[in-house]
This record gives sequence, structure tokens and C-alpha cells, in this order.
Amino acid sequence: MSRILSLSALAATLLVATPALAQDHPLYIGQHNHVTLALGVGLAGQTNSDLVSLQPTLEARFGFSPGLGLQLVLPAMFVDLSTEVEGATRFELANPSVALEMLLDTGPATIEALRFGVAIPVLSRPSGVNLSAFGDTLMQAVNVAMATGARGLFDMWRYAPDTLSLFAEFQATSDLDGVYLDFRGAVGLLIPTADSSDAEFTVQALGRVGFGGVVRPFAGLGVVLIPTKTVGLSGQDDAFQVGVQAGVLVELGAARVDVYAQINIDRPAGFSFDDNGVFGMHLAATVPF
Repeated sequence: MSRILSLSALAATLLVATPALAQDHPLYIGQHNHVTLALGVGLAGQTNSDLVSLQPTLEARFGFSPGLGLQLVLPAMFVDLSTEVEGATRFELANPSVALEMLLDTGPATIEALRFGVAIPVLSRPSGVNLSAFGDTLMQAVNVAMATGARGLFDMWRYAPDTLSLFAEFQATSDLDGVYLDFRGAVGLLIPTADSSDAEFTVQALGRVGFGGVVRPFAGLGVVLIPTKTVGLSGQDDAFQVGVQAGVLVELGAARVDVYAQINIDRPAGFSFDDNGVFGMHLAATVPF
């Protein structure tokens, strides 16, 4: 809990300082080519242990024509487990994805996009039957749980070991007269490439609303449904994950900065402020070109 409060205080300091650097410029909502650098932080703490997770991500969009483009996402994840006796860390590349993006409607302040993509199975489970392999397997499970929990189980295909995933996503964004609205919905099919897991189907939706000028505070509600009756990333037979996002969007010249907290409400990620819950903080900078 102390780490959560410290991180929240740091985020509040950054939010106060950022408007002084910002310029009066239309908020970029994805109409052009861009590069996004993002960092997610997941925190969880119990009586005798603390977990800190980092999820650096590079995302880019390259347009072929006014209505057609390609989205590339390169994720990674790191976890630090600290106990009263010892500690352990693990870093690994997650599953990159490539998606064909079609812009259904674009304007100076509105966009609707449809994406069809595949996540490549780069992340694999450790092999072997010795004690070292067991430790690696355990730490990878912790790494995956923290990375997915910090994101409220969104985009699980990025962090699924030994899994080839297909996904489709719809995104609509509007920023008119000081009111910001966005909606993102997606479905994903996670297909195992090994015999150690079963296929999973995931449905996700997120809606957010914000108000303001250069700095737009916003809040939103996200839901992830995993209806498949398998024991996989959801951690149980099926899952219904609910989470709240709250933060700000900032115009920084032609660029854009997103800062927000992911507050999970229930299992599998748990209530963010309980001992067994995961609390997420996210920072992203998007630069169009």
C-alpha cells in the first residue's frame, strides 16, 4: 500500500507540472502515423512480500493510404518479487502483434477505426524439470499475472505464453467542444501452440469520458469477459473482470501524453487496494509524424 501511495503522489506531481509545458493544440487521437512509448506499472503487496511489475511497450502506426494502415505493438514485462528472506526478478519479451487498421471515419476531432490482428507467440514457457526450471516457471506465472492485472486483463494476447492469438478491435474517439469520448471494444481468440493449455476466448470493452482544454481529466469503466470453460490466464473456469480508469490526457504541442490509474474491482486481478489485488499506473507519450 505504501508503494501505491508513493506512486500516486508522484503521478499527481507530474500532472500538476505538465500543464505548464503544454501548448494549445488539437488533441491527437490517431488519425496519422505515430509512435507511442508506454510504461505500465503494477503493484501488489501482501504481509510478507511485495511485487512490482513494469510493462514497457512500443506501439507504432504506419499509413498506406488515408483509410488504411498498419499497427505494430512490441510489449515486454518485468517483475520484482521481494520477501523478508530473499527476492527474485524476471524480464522477458512478450508477444508482438501486427494489425491491419481501416479508418471508417476521420475528421479533425473524430475517428473510427477497425483493426484485425495477430499476436506472434514469442513468449514461451520455460523447459526442463529441474529446480531452476520450476523457479523460472513460477516467476513467469507471477510476471504474467502482474502484467495482465496492471492492465485490467485487457489485451491478454500480449502476455499469453505459447499462444498464437487472433483479435479484432473497434475504436471510436471524439474530442469536440471540450468533451472527450472514446470507446474501445475487442474480441480475441488465444490458440495454444503447446499441449500445456487450452484455447481461450476473450471479449473486452472500455468507455471513457473527459472534459477540459489542454488538460482533460477523464474517467472510464472497462470490462473483460472470458467465457471459455478452461483454466488459463483467467485463473479460473471463466472470468468477468471489471475495472475503473481515471487520469488525464494532455496536449503537448502536436504530441499527446496519457497518465491514468487502473483500479480493478474484483477477481481475477482482485480489488486493487486489497492485499491480493493488482493496482496499475500507466504513462504513455504519443508523437505523430
